[in-house]
Amino acid sequence: MKNVKFPIEDIKVHVKGNLAWATYSYRMSGEYKGRQFDSAGAATMALEKRGGAWLIVHEHTSAKRRPAPTPKPEDK
Repeated sequence: MKNVKFPIEDIKVHVKGNLAWATYSYRMSGEYKGRQFDSAGAATMALEKRGGAWLIVHEHTSAKRRPAPTPKPEDK
């Protein structure tokens, strides 16, 4: 992968003791094996404070589903 951009926005953080979680939306674009890609979605990240440092213990991303390509007449 190259020329990757991964801006995040709409970040919401919650902290409760030594646990924290955040939700955010993202866009991702770049190039992979000579082909451009572009994706967007939502994510959740869970963190735990261990020894004074916040560590990511889990992350989940969910990309928006793209519509299926329109079949060509010869494919019907």
